[in-house]
Amino acid sequence: DAGDGIAWRTRLTLTLPTLGTVDAELQLNGAQLVARLRANQAGAARLAQHEPALRRRFEGSGLQLGGLSIRAVDEQREPFDAFAAQAAASAYAQAAAGSAAMPVPPVPPDDGALR
Repeated sequence: DAGDGIAWRTRLTLTLPTLGTVDAELQLNGAQLVARLRANQAGAARLAQHEPALRRRFEGSGLQLGGLSIRAVDEQREPFDAFAAQAAASAYAQAAAGSAAMPVPPVPPDDGALR
């Protein structure tokens, strides 16, 4: 199910006991989820080691995993680029829709108020 053509996106920063800080960018379109996870070297290695189980858990919850990426980042947090995120989300949405044009709502500028 491709949903109603509207992709929902969110970004979470979690601090977990065994993984450390994990940044998760999630995009949901209908029942299809694209997840991009970033963690420190040790956390990313642990996530990658357990990737098959993570995929099964997503799919067991009724979500079709349209993409899962796990990336190690330096301990210093990378700045979030809203325009790059919007472009990436648009590209993912178009790929998921078979390259058909799909409207993606604009991302408001980051004024730093929610940090």
